[in-house]
Amino acid sequence: MSNSYNEEQKKLTRDSISQALILLAKNKEYNKISVSEVANKAGVSRMAFYRNYDSLEDVVKCQIREINNTYRNSLTEEDVDNFNLTRVYFETLRQEQDFFITIFKSTSAILILSELVEFLESFSEKLVCNIECSPKYRSYNIKFLAGGLFNVIRSWCNGGMIESADEMALLICERISSHIVGVSS
Repeated sequence: MSNSYNEEQKKLTRDSISQALILLAKNKEYNKISVSEVANKAGVSRMAFYRNYDSLEDVVKCQIREINNTYRNSLTEEDVDNFNLTRVYFETLRQEQDFFITIFKSTSAILILSELVEFLESFSEKLVCNIECSPKYRSYNIKFLAGGLFNVIRSWCNGGMIESADEMALLICERISSHIVGVSS
């Protein structure tokens, strides 16, 4: 019981810190926000902040990882073609619209790209491809894909995420590694 309570408290603290950072970043340049300001806005101590995160960048990276895990966990057997993989991804991003729009307007947007590369490298191990490629080719392909996807997401966020997830999937699904034929379990 105590362990479950501690995990719940830790999640509440982390969520509060993440939300506080986004609220502050809406009105202040990201690189001018301090840990003390975030902790104060979140209603936690600096010690609680540092028990959960190493830096403000760590807050952003952890939030992105959580969103990517939500995406990965939401995929079903029906989501095995490029269109559905893309549509579900954009649906997941739309659920975190406030976070992404704020981060893309800040100087920390590059964190999204680095986390996207890391996520795609991990996720690509689950993809079933009909073309064999060397590890070097796979690495370049992932970085190429991540850069393109990053810029599409940035443009979508900067435009207010007006297009639906279906529209976004239609716009780019044929550009996503045409050799992907599914996701393994």
